[in-house]
Amino acid sequence: MSLTGISIGGLASGLDTGAIIDALVKLERRPILALQERKVSFNRKKSLYKELGDKLEELQDKAKSLRLQGDLLGFKAKTNNDGFVSVSTSGNAVPGTYEIKVNSLAKAEVRTSSGHADKDVTGHGTGILWIEVGDNGPQSISLDSNNNTLEGIAAAINANGDMDVSASVVDTGKASNPYKLVITSKVTGEKGNITFSASPSDTALTSFVDDLNNNANRVVAAKNASIDYNGLTISRSSNSITDLIPGVTIDLIGEHGLKTNDPSSTKITVSSDSEVTSKKIKEFVDAYNAVVDFAKAQNKVTQNQKAKEGEQQTKASPLLGDSALRTVTSVLRSIVGNSVDTGNESYELLSQIGISSDRDGKLTFSQSKFDEALADDPGAIKNLFAQPDKGIGNQIYKRIDEWTDSGEGLLTARIKGLETSTRDVDKQITRLEERVEAFELRVTNQYAQLETLMNKLNSQRAALGRIG
Repeated sequence: MSLTGISIGGLASGLDTGAIIDALVKLERRPILALQERKVSFNRKKSLYKELGDKLEELQDKAKSLRLQGDLLGFKAKTNNDGFVSVSTSGNAVPGTYEIKVNSLAKAEVRTSSGHADKDVTGHGTGILWIEVGDNGPQSISLDSNNNTLEGIAAAINANGDMDVSASVVDTGKASNPYKLVITSKVTGEKGNITFSASPSDTALTSFVDDLNNNANRVVAAKNASIDYNGLTISRSSNSITDLIPGVTIDLIGEHGLKTNDPSSTKITVSSDSEVTSKKIKEFVDAYNAVVDFAKAQNKVTQNQKAKEGEQQTKASPLLGDSALRTVTSVLRSIVGNSVDTGNESYELLSQIGISSDRDGKLTFSQSKFDEALADDPGAIKNLFAQPDKGIGNQIYKRIDEWTDSGEGLLTARIKGLETSTRDVDKQITRLEERVEAFELRVTNQYAQLETLMNKLNSQRAALGRIG
């Protein structure tokens, strides 16, 4: 169809001028088609770079779990009896057996008011009620005639999530004055004691505060936990203890010796957990192999089954022979193939711990060989992956960080370059489209003039024929 909107029938000349113009315009558009194909190639290449970047970031994520010495090795902890302590591991635990005796649990202070006949009628003064837990500083609630009942005071305390105490109203079941306000510290240990004060001086509120401060109304005293740890008596403000066994959290849940048949202590056994470490290594191997598979796919040349006669008979990836892809695979292959000084010559190469490269450059994992190496020298395995700067996990993590850096990274630069080239091609296409449109208009006008001239000549010839 003509872009100009001018229709030429070719009746005077006998020529199919429309077809001639279409053919000429088609020839003129060839450079545009070439540029459009180039743009498709740029976009395909950019998409492949992004796919490579995604696979590298996945590998980097798996390398991250190997690069920190406290994260690589897995540990497990167990106790020889139940009901006294629970244990969990994290970070850089130290294998061994430890003995714990819980003498007493840490307790949070609990104070009550005296009993009252009702919980939501009688007021207890107006003003500011100040509550201070240990050395944390005073916290306040405002009391007026709308909220100065036992229920109102409890609600005002609980409405502030930052308060160091919680409150409730308890019905003791007594025949007279059964209702008490119960205030519980959220802080365990001796530093969790609660004190109350009031301002300004209001007789009813001051009396209520004095009642709360009365030690006769302290139903549970703030108390530290006391334990015997490997024979040494230790005090802690919390029942959750993280600073005794490195990498192990000990939660105290019961006291030894309260019952006749209670064990005298609990033994905690911390050991390496090869399953956790193996899982991290396998995930790393899988992510590495995904990069290798991607690179291999880009270096294949395949038959183009849909090619017509005269068209390209083979098909190749836009990244075939790409220098950036070649750099990535070469560096990764070098890192996993080089030795690392681990302090044990028997475990300085991945191949020595059950991780080998096949003929395609992919890694294979031998569970039995890895378990044997891990049991023999977990420290060397840790150094092989997590040694600062030279560990395999650290090297790969840092390299990928460089390649994918949003500013100057290798892949980032390639993608930005392709985006710039795509914009340049778009500008060229726009200019050529304008040129083709002008060409079509010019040729159409020329053929229109030809038809007009031929029509005039035909008219003259017809007139001469009539004269003759």
